[in-house]
Amino acid sequence: MILGCKVKNDGTPTPLLRGRIDRAVEFYKKQTASGEKTPCFIPSGGKGSDEVISEGECMKNYLIENGIDESIIFPETESTTTLENMKFSKKIADEHKKSANILFSTTNYHIFRSGILSAKAGLRADGIGAKTKWYFWPNAQMREFIGLLASEWAMNLVFIILTVSFSTLIAILPSIVRFFAR
Repeated sequence: MILGCKVKNDGTPTPLLRGRIDRAVEFYKKQTASGEKTPCFIPSGGKGSDEVISEGECMKNYLIENGIDESIIFPETESTTTLENMKFSKKIADEHKKSANILFSTTNYHIFRSGILSAKAGLRADGIGAKTKWYFWPNAQMREFIGLLASEWAMNLVFIILTVSFSTLIAILPSIVRFFAR
């Protein structure tokens, strides 16, 4: 499975998306060269309002241009979030083989959150990461941090409430002790 991201105005992959696809192709070549089962591709991503083609179709076209047989490419073209990538791609994978071994390809900074979301979608999956340019890391880390906070908002809210409550208790403990010591 290849997780999508923005497509260029001409319908070709951005460098970030191309890195994800190339990382999946690299794994594919190693897998087939070792005599293991031939992997299939699920390029996953819908069409944003500012995109001329869905991310899934863009990736499919790129895979075909790079020598991958179209018969092993099953694009998912409806998702708009990483969680939807996982859910919709799981459905496609299950249609072809129940309990398939899933490996998702994304950018290296995105593996952790994608792994959490794959479990939430009911997938048992591992991730591989494409390299990210050094200057993109600060932006990427902030985006992933906010994404984790937003996707796990209930758990984070409970943690914040417990932390604030415990801190408040510790701060007022001397006053409570003095009150009862009188």
